[in-house]
Amino acid sequence: MLTDFQYNTISRIYDSRKDAAARLKSSRIDELYAADPQIREIDDEIKSGSLKAGYEALNGSPEALSGLRERNELLSQKKQRLITEAGFPANYLEDVYLCPICRDTGNTAEGKCRCFYRTVIDEFYLPPERRALLERENFNTLNPSLYSKDILDKESGVTEYAIAQDSIINALDFSENFGKEFKNLLITGNAGTGKTFLANCINKKLADMGITVLYLSAIDFFDLCRKYRLSDINTIEAAETEMNFILDSECLIIDDLGTETATASTNSQLFNCIEKRFLAKKPTVITTNLTKEDIASRYSDRIRSRLLANYSYLKMPGADNRLNV
Repeated sequence: MLTDFQYNTISRIYDSRKDAAARLKSSRIDELYAADPQIREIDDEIKSGSLKAGYEALNGSPEALSGLRERNELLSQKKQRLITEAGFPANYLEDVYLCPICRDTGNTAEGKCRCFYRTVIDEFYLPPERRALLERENFNTLNPSLYSKDILDKESGVTEYAIAQDSIINALDFSENFGKEFKNLLITGNAGTGKTFLANCINKKLADMGITVLYLSAIDFFDLCRKYRLSDINTIEAAETEMNFILDSECLIIDDLGTETATASTNSQLFNCIEKRFLAKKPTVITTNLTKEDIASRYSDRIRSRLLANYSYLKMPGADNRLNV
């Protein structure tokens, strides 16, 4: 869960963004005033008119406020025209924020802004070593030639190369069409066949597209769920925030499902996550060494039915390709 130090770090990041936006807006106002002094005159008129109307309203003249709105609207339209006539973009004073949705506050009327989750993930869940890993493991560096064109997969009778190519194409399609159609992926295969590599390819592609991706190993995922379940009055707020990252991130990747110790509690936590994300139409990518039969025997019927019915099944075939690298 997020510590006090982490909360303070995020707060400082947003304070810095707000300060930078304020400085940029101030410098742009100075530019506009220098380009056309009439813009300054309009701003002064809006300020003085607002003060006068407020004074009149306090002294028993409420209609002053309605008249103020009309005058300010006309003045704002004139100001906008002068800005564009001076050669500046129409949104020159508005386009100063890294996130125009929350204006660099991290909050919206509905709750935490999407940029808040991305900031936390970038700051605490995407350390330099993982950033470096994604530079090495992506669709540009994926090597299909590691899969045999001669060996047939026992389950399908198709060459390992053809199966891997099909999985790669589907993973790329999932990434490139993200947000256009809702889909979940279940990537299976033996250890070392490229499941995590393919998940990293998806992670890198989506991140480059500006999509918020939360990558967690299965062990880390269940550890966060456990901390949330055991949180108390002193830790619940931080635990809920972190759980929201899991449930609300635009794409969640759970790597190596099946490496956790299976209990009734982990079953419940996994079902809760995949069910809530499915209902919210939030795509999830899961990698696992488990076969369909293993999933059926290891997890509850509810989980098995969700994974096998609501996830597109991609297989990475063959033996451990890490031995051939």
